[in-house]
Amino acid sequence: VIYPSGSSGIPKAIPIRHDSLLNLAKAQSKCFDVISNDNIIQFAPLTFDASVSEWAVSLYAGATLCLVDQKEKLDVDQLATAIQKNHITIATFPPSYLQELPPQKMHGLKTLVSAGEPCKRILIERYANTCRFINAYGPTETAVCASIHICSQGSAENNVGQAIEHTRLMVLDKYNQPLPQGHTGEITIAGIGLSPGYLNPSETTGFFQLHNISLYRTGDLGYLDESECLRYLGRQDRQVKSRGYRIDLQEIETYLKASNDVKEAAVVQSSNHQIIGFVVLEPVSSHTNISLRTTLATYMPSYLLPHRVQFLPHLPHTAHGKIDYQTLQKLINDINSSLEHTTISNAKDNPFYALCARILQQHNILPQSNFFEMGGDSIGAIRLVNECKQIGLHLTPGLVFECPDFQTLLGHATTTNSKPSVMAQNVTAHSIPLLPIQQWFFSQSFKDPHYWNQSCV
Repeated sequence: VIYPSGSSGIPKAIPIRHDSLLNLAKAQSKCFDVISNDNIIQFAPLTFDASVSEWAVSLYAGATLCLVDQKEKLDVDQLATAIQKNHITIATFPPSYLQELPPQKMHGLKTLVSAGEPCKRILIERYANTCRFINAYGPTETAVCASIHICSQGSAENNVGQAIEHTRLMVLDKYNQPLPQGHTGEITIAGIGLSPGYLNPSETTGFFQLHNISLYRTGDLGYLDESECLRYLGRQDRQVKSRGYRIDLQEIETYLKASNDVKEAAVVQSSNHQIIGFVVLEPVSSHTNISLRTTLATYMPSYLLPHRVQFLPHLPHTAHGKIDYQTLQKLINDINSSLEHTTISNAKDNPFYALCARILQQHNILPQSNFFEMGGDSIGAIRLVNECKQIGLHLTPGLVFECPDFQTLLGHATTTNSKPSVMAQNVTAHSIPLLPIQQWFFSQSFKDPHYWNQSCV
């Protein structure tokens, strides 16, 4: 049974059948090219559905499952070292984490899987030629994974490929009719991986019967291209991916409204995947941004905590009296735009504060401010550690957790004179043979060889 986020504030319980699990392990073992000599890293926490894929594939193929502790996960250099030390050949990471890993230490991987969030083009360009780089897609309700795309250079980041074995992908309109290639609709999944339904009978969203076939409407928008590959376009409801978790924004609103000091609350996700809470306080409340986040942390799961809380005198509403989320989204864009042009306090004297402000998308960074209370998370801590190296400061993610206020953190930082290594650019003193395409070009005896057009469609 796996528990993703639920709109009621209570996680939904999704049972996964044993035959669904077996089909997942068999299909992924084949697609990932797993053999008994492989070493698979167990990166995902057991509360995250991706962990099921990692241990199930290992058991099915007779491969070795390698465990890493939390300290290694929080330090990308330590994790990369662990990958090399344990001769890891197969790994699965969310794109936001994978982007922080040093690619020069990932050459031993045979198969690298991006899952849990929309893939990024930079990752395809970085890894498609060095290993089997896979963009995987699937909600928990369909036994973790429903489709797989083996990327090549030039692959689109929204291409999530074709269905795994004994699974069927469809794109339906609002009348449950299949749409032709290139037409956008709701991604719908059928097959052996489908859960029998939520354990809580009040949760029926998504599951339905059509012509005696059990189907699940994912709430994701997409279309099938000319190769019958699925292209993912995002959500049509208020579920999002953040910090590697599937989150229902309505659930966070439920938590916010549970505070006695909160009169109204609305939650949106920014373009950089941060969760922003807009709150209208009761007139008698004296809450600040930091004190409210501290209060929320006493009863909210950490992965649901908003990165930022903005106080408003009232929430915008549409003509029909509903919360106007489009206006709130525009307000986020305006705030982020102003942050980019705001002079950060202490930034000229100490670039550390400017770096923190940029990572946290905050302009009111003070020495006594707390990294996590200002909206930081574990991925943000990893980014901070990596980018501090560029300004000559050495930190560790563990230190960020132990000393989250900026002044103390900066006091524990050590300076380093190390700079990114640059390969020597020596001038070659010998000739090299022409490449085949160069030989062909010069054999054509063009009238103006310096003028050349390449046509493409």
